[in-house]
Amino acid sequence: MSNRPSHSAAAVAAALLLLAAAPASAVAQQASAASPLPFHAGQWGISANVSGAGNGLGALRFTAPNRALVLDLGFAITRQAQTVPAGPFSPELSQHSTGGTATLSLGLRHFRPLSSAVAFFNTLGVDGNYQGGGGGSSHSWGAGVFGDLGAQYMLDPRFSLGVATGLHLGYGEYRYPAGNGNVATNSTVSLHSTPARFIGAVYF
Repeated sequence: MSNRPSHSAAAVAAALLLLAAAPASAVAQQASAASPLPFHAGQWGISANVSGAGNGLGALRFTAPNRALVLDLGFAITRQAQTVPAGPFSPELSQHSTGGTATLSLGLRHFRPLSSAVAFFNTLGVDGNYQGGGGGSSHSWGAGVFGDLGAQYMLDPRFSLGVATGLHLGYGEYRYPAGNGNVATNSTVSLHSTPARFIGAVYF
């Protein structure tokens, strides 16, 4: 089964992602150049979602005072146990299975200072995910592109707290047994907004 948008819809979605950073950039360009943020090329940072949806831990590598590569990783491992009580003509049955999910995203983030403590930022990048296990041969994977907008406040030169949201365009496949040794594939293409999330970061 396949559910795919037209080429024109995909083109519009890609254009929206590319233009997502425009409003923040236009406003931030009016900021004073005399109030730079306390970053420098070669600096590292670690970020985490304080609340909201998204990946787990992330790493930042600054290539310039206003630009950083952002790598986010997330994973989950699930252990399931099922017990069927014994019946009059059948023994007790126990089943155990382990499954997992892994997510990864890589993007380039640009910062625009509004003051020495506040900045807008926008990120463009790619991401992917994989989910498998769970006691069967079914598994799923996905990949896509994303763009987000956000703002952050520097509590001091080493710590910041911010919020971000954006758009995501992705493709995914889900494969599962269909009987008689066959494998069915369900593919999807989606465009959706990403929920707002609060981000805490430390720089060193």
